[in-house]
Amino acid sequence: ERRVGYFYFRDELELDDATLDRLLATCGPVMSQTRATLARKGESLQKHLELDDRSLRKLVRVQPTLLGHDDAKLAEKIRWLQNALGLENPCDLGKACVACPPLLATSAVRVLAPNIAALR
Repeated sequence: ERRVGYFYFRDELELDDATLDRLLATCGPVMSQTRATLARKGESLQKHLELDDRSLRKLVRVQPTLLGHDDAKLAEKIRWLQNALGLENPCDLGKACVACPPLLATSAVRVLAPNIAALR
């Protein structure tokens, strides 16, 4: 049955076999979600960060656990980051997240907020 998450990574994101093997070994909870759930979360990331398919693939290849987050909470974090960084264009945050994928997985309260405040 092609409803399991593995097929989202393989067929829609077109990840290579080595990456799929790594995801299977290290990201079981993410891989166990349904294909439809992962697709919805991927679409949410694309929408809120204005990512094309290639950029989403790159982001998820490096930080697959993003698809394990609740998509509403992830959208809230994206809005917070955009405001905290003073970015008017979501595409700018998308580029930053693709360049540094752990950015969205990092704690906003414990790590990002204090560091952003220190930089100002």
